[in-house]
Amino acid sequence: MKKILAFSILLALPLFAEVKVAVFGGLWPMPVILSFLTDAQIVYMPKASVNAAKYSVVAELKPEFLEIPYGSNENIEELLGLDVDVYMCHIADMKLYTQLQRANKEVISFPVNVENYNLKKALQVWLEGVGKYFDIALKQKEILEDITQTEEFIAKRTQDSQAKVMILKSLNHNQIALGGRDYLIEKSGGENVFKSSNDGLVNLEAIYKFDPDVIFITNFTDTQEKDLLQSKEWQRLKAVKEKRVHKLPLATYRPYAPSLDIAPTLLFMAKKTYPSLFEDISLEDIFKKHFLKFYGIPLTQKQVELILKPDFRAGII
Repeated sequence: MKKILAFSILLALPLFAEVKVAVFGGLWPMPVILSFLTDAQIVYMPKASVNAAKYSVVAELKPEFLEIPYGSNENIEELLGLDVDVYMCHIADMKLYTQLQRANKEVISFPVNVENYNLKKALQVWLEGVGKYFDIALKQKEILEDITQTEEFIAKRTQDSQAKVMILKSLNHNQIALGGRDYLIEKSGGENVFKSSNDGLVNLEAIYKFDPDVIFITNFTDTQEKDLLQSKEWQRLKAVKEKRVHKLPLATYRPYAPSLDIAPTLLFMAKKTYPSLFEDISLEDIFKKHFLKFYGIPLTQKQVELILKPDFRAGII
């Protein structure tokens, strides 16, 4: 009876081994999620995923990742020519998604905007989708629980504080794009000065009106802290005068998008926003524990430093 039951359970499980995956379109973070959590054989990925890996700790930890073929502006003939078990794409890549479905191919799309760009909720949806093909249920549970516990820990410590925080998404030839997604700022105890449901372009005059206490710079740009701190145009801002300008860390992927590193990123932002409230928190230890617990990887001191001080080239899209 026990043998029959065990056999029945095995039949009910998906076939997890040797699944060939092609990730295309705007689903830039997915290749590293697959690489760190599954044994997927990734046969294709978006070109925009490459620099984040090439100039980060991923290049050292997963050198095989850099050997994966990549491209952009894919067409249906190119995709159909791949030897693939499942295709994964951004929900906006609807034309190719529909064409693959019509060709009777296994294809799944993933949204980014889940509950007003709640990164934890988006990651949950992504991991549930990946879980249809790979046995990651336990890892998914642990990672999401860790994010929730981190949110609660930060909320308790910052309940009587609310600094004005701004996320600079990109700065190109004085074209300034700010992050309108609230999740990272609110869950790290701050108030987003840019009151918008989406990212948007602003001028420097608007930023002076916001006058944030803290500025975070994403890894979707090669702009570094020194670019603001040494700029005459930005000198009168409170965050610049007080040298409270910080580049977001870069672990497995750029954390302004859905990534596996939401929890340590929130602690990074909370500590930078409220140094005295999180004086006992070591960011180096946080990332070391995170990588060891969830990926089984012991980081070296040099690797941790690369995470906390990302190479500017990783921001070149």
